[in-house]
Amino acid sequence: MDYTTTKLAGELSVPHEQVVKKVKKYAGANRKAKGGKIYMSENKNRLKLTSFGRNTDGEMVYGFDKAAFDTCVSDEGRYNEKRRKDAVERGKKNWKNTLGKKK
Repeated sequence: MDYTTTKLAGELSVPHEQVVKKVKKYAGANRKAKGGKIYMSENKNRLKLTSFGRNTDGEMVYGFDKAAFDTCVSDEGRYNEKRRKDAVERGKKNWKNTLGKKK
């Protein structure tokens, strides 16, 4: 554990609660719409967190491995790009299917 959520929030200039939400997502706390976890416990890239207690604002401070966090961020970026490309292809296909049809 070489990094904390407060340190990351300071470096990124974002609210601490936003960083906590993201690291908890990578640790498996968030759930999909259907109820399943996004980062399952068997996922080798799942982020491991250590709770250090609360800061002066009463927010939980977590410790984590920065390299593992960066891996999760890049995985999410690749996944979102793949989803975007799939959506573009679906849009093109649907557009072709609707050409020539009258309402």
